[in-house]
Amino acid sequence: MLELTYSGENRIVSESINALGKIDYQNDENFKNKVLKRFSEIYNSGIENKNLLKNLSFAFGNYFDNKNLTLLTGLMRNDYYG
Repeated sequence: MLELTYSGENRIVSESINALGKIDYQNDENFKNKVLKRFSEIYNSGIENKNLLKNLSFAFGNYFDNKNLTLLTGLMRNDYYG
C-alpha cells in the first residue's frame, strides 16, 4: 500500500493513504516511521487536491507522532474543513 503513494495519479495516492489510515500498524515502528516520512513528503510537495489532503488528515489517526503535530495542524487549516 505504501508503494502506491508514489503513483503519479492523485486518486491512487489518495485511496492508498485512506487504506493506510484504516489499517492498524501501531506495533511496527519501522513501518510507522516510513509512513510518517511519506505523509510528510506528500504534504510538503504542495499538493492541493482536497480529497487527498482530507485522507491524509484522517490517516494521521493511526500514525500520529508529536514531531508531526505541525504537519497535522497545517492540514487542518485547509479550507476543506471550513
